[in-house]
Amino acid sequence: NRSSDLGKTDRFGDSSSLFSLDSPSLAMDRRWESIVRAKITTLQEVMIPNWNLLYQEKLISHEERKKFVEEGSTPRERIFKLLTEILPRKGPDSYDKFVQVLKETEGQKHIVESVLNDSAHGKSDCSECARMKKKSAELERENQTLRMEKKELEKEKKGKDLICMGYQLKENAKHASVTMNDFPVWKDMKEMPVGCIPFGRVAELNDKIVVGWEKRIYYFENNRWDDRDYSHQVDSIRSVFNCDDKCIVIGREKEGGHVLFELNEKSFELEELGKVPGCGVRGVGKNGTVYVWEEKMKRLLRFDLSTKKWGKSIKVNGWWGVSLAITDQRLYLGWIGGIECFDLGSDESEWVQIPSPKNHGCEITCLSGKLVATGGWGRKEDVEVFDDLCGVWLPLPSMKRERYGHGVCATKKNQLVVVGGDETEKSVEIIEL
Repeated sequence: NRSSDLGKTDRFGDSSSLFSLDSPSLAMDRRWESIVRAKITTLQEVMIPNWNLLYQEKLISHEERKKFVEEGSTPRERIFKLLTEILPRKGPDSYDKFVQVLKETEGQKHIVESVLNDSAHGKSDCSECARMKKKSAELERENQTLRMEKKELEKEKKGKDLICMGYQLKENAKHASVTMNDFPVWKDMKEMPVGCIPFGRVAELNDKIVVGWEKRIYYFENNRWDDRDYSHQVDSIRSVFNCDDKCIVIGREKEGGHVLFELNEKSFELEELGKVPGCGVRGVGKNGTVYVWEEKMKRLLRFDLSTKKWGKSIKVNGWWGVSLAITDQRLYLGWIGGIECFDLGSDESEWVQIPSPKNHGCEITCLSGKLVATGGWGRKEDVEVFDDLCGVWLPLPSMKRERYGHGVCATKKNQLVVVGGDETEKSVEIIEL
């Protein structure tokens, strides 16, 4: 028999059709059916979801939580969808995890006893329910304010000014036109001793700019370039990049295999970390984990610097012209088909396409948690930063020279450094943002 709470069809739908004997959700745990048939209306009034705990327990994904916000749904609608469509499909232990989240959430513990277990205790705690209803009303008012702010933001995206990295910009379709003053400018550093195509081979080590090219590593210190020859260890240097404060090098041996090294900041010696299980040509790293692009199998290999062991690889879609960038939570891969994003905080993450920058074949990096694209096919001088809140690329000051195949590095001092671009290009530029 259906509860009087759900004896009619309203804008949330007829909940009796959500569960059936053939439903995979019901097969997992019939306790979800009990919530939907008799208690969901009460839960819609008193429950305030702890999104962080739900995410930690893998009861809701980053994409699902983001979708709630983008759809602008009310708290009642979010709870209805959470309890009828999302949580019951999170595995056989999803109900127990949900109850544990309620117990660990301040102000929600009483729901387990007074609502979920009310048949055992005879009646619910009316005073607590009343208090939570009041709090729910306050939350609804806050959500109304947020929805109004979201509408204002959408208006701004259609023509009003946007703020990004301290600069005032005017949005125009997928890209933006500049409307600000006091831009910083690119400045020339001392030229490299040789022309080079160092894409994926520029890093920072103890405030030095480090560039790998052929069998040598060049480093800039005291306004001069010095270099060291590593032909006794490698046949060629394939990649130079940072992982936290470390400088990591991928070298190809004369026999054809690839080796992962750390460049010692004091001795400047290459210290071997391990053999690469494949053909490693590009790398990126963060939080003690190195990711190496292995081009033959089209995958990213994971290497733990603390254990010096290879972990589970990540299958990728890109196959040519790969460029890598990383933040604490996201891994970016640029290739001929655009730029894709991978959520490092989820074991079930998949690659998601993001809007493409102005130029294909650009070099990407991350500066202060923002994705930055430089140059591109046809030797472009454009520089753009991706505003992930608005989903648009915004312009930064253009480089002084058009570049393609260049190397780019983001320093700890919020500087961008670009190097080379072809075998005759020795120039180096720097900008502080």
